[in-house]
Amino acid sequence: MMLQRIVLTLVMALAAPGVAAAENLDAEDISDLERVSSYLNEVDSLQGRFIQVASNGVQDSGDFYLRRPGGLRFEYDEPNPILIVADGTWVVLSDRKLKTVDRYPLSATPLKYLLKKEVDLASESNVVAVEREPGVLIVVAREDDGPAQGELTLIFSDPALELLQWIKDAQVFTTTVALQDVKRGVDLSPRLFRVEEAQPFRRR
Repeated sequence: MMLQRIVLTLVMALAAPGVAAAENLDAEDISDLERVSSYLNEVDSLQGRFIQVASNGVQDSGDFYLRRPGGLRFEYDEPNPILIVADGTWVVLSDRKLKTVDRYPLSATPLKYLLKKEVDLASESNVVAVEREPGVLIVVAREDDGPAQGELTLIFSDPALELLQWIKDAQVFTTTVALQDVKRGVDLSPRLFRVEEAQPFRRR
């Protein structure tokens, strides 16, 4: 199913772990990666909207909720039947139309780089480039093997760091996810991140 492949690409978007920074990064790159890591480590909670655009032009939108460490929830607007929930241990993808629930260890997905207790992008060998444009800082990661194979581009505002969007280029599929109307430091219910409740859901 095309829609499910697109959503699975989103879930797997950040590639596999490394042990040391890529050799082609210079001191300025490492400094910027440390800044980005510090920003992510200071985030306790976020809430907002997202717009997802697939390589075939299909656009979806919805609400997202993030509570670090470990918690993430993507609620797609109807008629998209997908719900994604992470609880710190598992990532669950629920499809109310197909009545299916797929479960993945968070530690085996790229979401852990946003949700882990201590983010350290400068130590990840799959981070291959840091680029700068006016008002924007771009971090590029690449994975050559496995289900997350492809290139990921994370785009942050700069110098006031905020995650704006990410682009996943996985062979024939390119998925762009942009965040909008983001609120930081919001009080989020723990129920949002309970994977056992990642079933067909009711809007609050």
